[in-house]
Amino acid sequence: MTAVTTNLLLLLLLFCLPANAQRHAVVIHEIMADPQPSIGLPEVEYIELRNRSAAPINLQGWRLQTGSSTSGAFPIYLLQPDSLVVVCSRTNAVLFGQNTIGVTSFPALSNGGITLVLVNGTGSLVHAVPYTTAWYGAADKEGGGWSLEMIDRDNPCGGAFNWRAAQHPLGGTPGGPNSVAGKSPDDAPPALLSTTAPDSLHLLLRFDEALDSAAAANAHAFEMLPGIAIVAAAPQPPLYQQVLLTLQKPMQTSTVYTVTVKGVQDCAGNMVGSSNSVPAGLPQTALAGDVVINEVLFNPKPGGSDYVELYNRGKKIIDLSGLSLTNNSTTAIGSQLPKLTKEPHYLFPGQHVVVTEDRHAVLRHFLVKNEALLLEVAALPSMPDDKGTITLWNEAGQIVDALAYHHNWHFALLTEKDGVALERINPAAPTQQSSNWTSAAATAGFGTPTYANSQLHQHTTAAMAWSIAPQVFSPDGDGFEDFCTITYQLDAPNYVANLQIFDASGRLVRRLVQNQTLTQTGSFRWNGLSDAGSALPTGNYILLIEIFNLQGKKQQWKQTVVLARRR
Repeated sequence: MTAVTTNLLLLLLLFCLPANAQRHAVVIHEIMADPQPSIGLPEVEYIELRNRSAAPINLQGWRLQTGSSTSGAFPIYLLQPDSLVVVCSRTNAVLFGQNTIGVTSFPALSNGGITLVLVNGTGSLVHAVPYTTAWYGAADKEGGGWSLEMIDRDNPCGGAFNWRAAQHPLGGTPGGPNSVAGKSPDDAPPALLSTTAPDSLHLLLRFDEALDSAAAANAHAFEMLPGIAIVAAAPQPPLYQQVLLTLQKPMQTSTVYTVTVKGVQDCAGNMVGSSNSVPAGLPQTALAGDVVINEVLFNPKPGGSDYVELYNRGKKIIDLSGLSLTNNSTTAIGSQLPKLTKEPHYLFPGQHVVVTEDRHAVLRHFLVKNEALLLEVAALPSMPDDKGTITLWNEAGQIVDALAYHHNWHFALLTEKDGVALERINPAAPTQQSSNWTSAAATAGFGTPTYANSQLHQHTTAAMAWSIAPQVFSPDGDGFEDFCTITYQLDAPNYVANLQIFDASGRLVRRLVQNQTLTQTGSFRWNGLSDAGSALPTGNYILLIEIFNLQGKKQQWKQTVVLARRR
């Protein structure tokens, strides 16, 4: 057989091979978005593709897309099973050797992050990666010269959990095995996060990860109460983290609906779990008092971040993309103010939402009970440590709420104010009433972002009380009654507590609580250890509990507990 015949047969074979591979048959396997300064590789942007399928795939006609641009069509290239190819601009292809595809109009890869989309010859989605700088997982590598690498090729929808900065000394591994390769399986069920309404007949659902598009297209998997049938469900490319529902009849204003999903799975095959229900409805314009400033952190600890918590105390559904925060209360043109979010994000009656410039810093320093309601914004208004003003505006330039805070609103006996949030005591009381603000309780970690304030005044007729359970406990590590729990109920927040433990001879053995501000209800645990961390002997112990507030109210309790150990 002549060389010419062989080449002709090869060309025929290439044209016969499919160029329209299915979703995730080929994946984006490595991304060099910021090649400067170089660690050792050429200072050019590139991506790497990997064939996950068991058959060779002809990449002819494929393209790479971003939100603003599309590459030229890929030339004929046969990507073998479990093989890699580098894709870059045509002028830079010579820098990476033989296993490289050079294309015209190679899209610019944003250093800060962008959604990168790979489509086949018919324009169908093959893989999409919404990378950000947070995916590097190493602050010292975010400045350039290091690629992002996929950890587990069998988890193409793993997102941030399945990508890390390269560990290779050259800064990346174009055309070679990834330096961070390993197993990073997705075994977590998808969660339904939120809804928005493009109009009264459509509802957009947002999930925390990519869905199986076929399963998400089943309208019978979704239910909406009260009383609206789902006509159609359309998963939204390229990430398939959103599903557009078409409704049988329009939603009504001032009605909060509940949407529930069952039987939908993510692209790894995990079925939706218990986080499958969220509120829905039509938004309305926020007017004065509908939404209030509920908690502020203006003096974070080193490495922390300021935040502002808003609370919807009214009956309207409010779209955060129509609200703005500034540090002045002068007349504003609503359309010119920076909005809290670019995309619609609803705040439902009774919900809290927290906005911050550094979401991860808040997560590091505080317990965040609802991460979907912790939003990172481009910029917050300046919030000085001594005093400042925060004003909330609607899209018409009307003031919804305003707070001029002062550091002396913190609890007077608090010795350290860094990292302590200022909380509103009563959401119905005037915002500017200084007596309606105090420091978040120490027992709540000095801040309660995304949930009810630790110092929220709960009206109760119950008497103040402390209780201990069990009365006899055995801290021997067997998992049964290894500690005693001291539970309390107070008539108001903002008490300070001291809790000391004495042995039967009256000797102080443990200072369990020292000058801690308390929530209105809560608990402490004692594990049978002394202040020095040593195990105390069996016997009777006396708990002395003292509380007081700045209004001069004091109370004291004494209770006995028995420390026992199994023989």
